[in-house]
Amino acid sequence: MGLLETITKYTKYIHKPNLLPMKSILILLAIILVQLGCKPEGQTRVHTIIINKSNQNIKIYPYYKGNIDTMGIELIPKNQTVKVHGGGGRAKFKGPSYATNMMFYDSCFVVFDDSINSFHYKQTIPGSHPKAIQFENPRNLFNEKNYECIILSEDRYTIQVEYQFTFAEQDYLYAKGN
Repeated sequence: MGLLETITKYTKYIHKPNLLPMKSILILLAIILVQLGCKPEGQTRVHTIIINKSNQNIKIYPYYKGNIDTMGIELIPKNQTVKVHGGGGRAKFKGPSYATNMMFYDSCFVVFDDSINSFHYKQTIPGSHPKAIQFENPRNLFNEKNYECIILSEDRYTIQVEYQFTFAEQDYLYAKGN
């Protein structure tokens, strides 16, 4: 094989490179860039429980424009825990509690053992009932600050949260004394 034939043989590789590896690299690079540009969507799971540590059964009657919303009535047996609200969403955040869920109500009527009661008012309603528990009171159901927020699990994209509100025997004694 002469010099001219050797140059011709190897020149065809220089002028016509194999494009298959280059296409594979470009496709792989495009996939990587797309993956880097996409941010996975977060997810939230949230629920609220009411803990009844009193020795009385409790019923919560939400009021809307002066009428009881029968769909919103909650019964919490004595010394029991009841899930009163649950939900989720597309994003990673702590999520709303039962208090947020009640924002459409005017007030709620809390009854201990079908006889002793108190009224809980939301922030925008002053409430003049003698047994009123105003929004600023640390025992008010409408004030989300009165709920204990517990993060049950959390990872990079999801969070599971539990809100807890506890009725104690002192709540019953307060309602009974007023």
